[in-house]
Amino acid sequence: MDQDGALIPEAEVLLEFKDGKEKISGKTGALGQWSQSKLQSGSYVLTVNAPGFKSLKKIIHLSDSSLTSLQIKLPLAEAKETVTVEAQAAEIMGTVGIVSSQESQILSLPINAPANPTMIRR
Repeated sequence: MDQDGALIPEAEVLLEFKDGKEKISGKTGALGQWSQSKLQSGSYVLTVNAPGFKSLKKIIHLSDSSLTSLQIKLPLAEAKETVTVEAQAAEIMGTVGIVSSQESQILSLPINAPANPTMIRR
């Protein structure tokens, strides 16, 4: 069940006999319940996994005469978010011109400010 007590459907359940010889796995049903019969007495490692929750591992002890019902709360997993940003530099296309002029052409260019022609001449 989650932190609010709601049962979790489709959670993966693994029950492993402590000596590792017997493993039983399954999923909780639509109502979040899972059951298993005819288990031998002894210690088991119970592992429960569900999307959005942290994995839980717990050691449980069963005896022949007991009917065991467990309510296990799964803690919420930490929120993880990864953002990948990819970009390419835009190509700028332009034209570069090379101007070759003679001194007389340069001297005849209009000047917006009052000019002293002697400053331009050599």
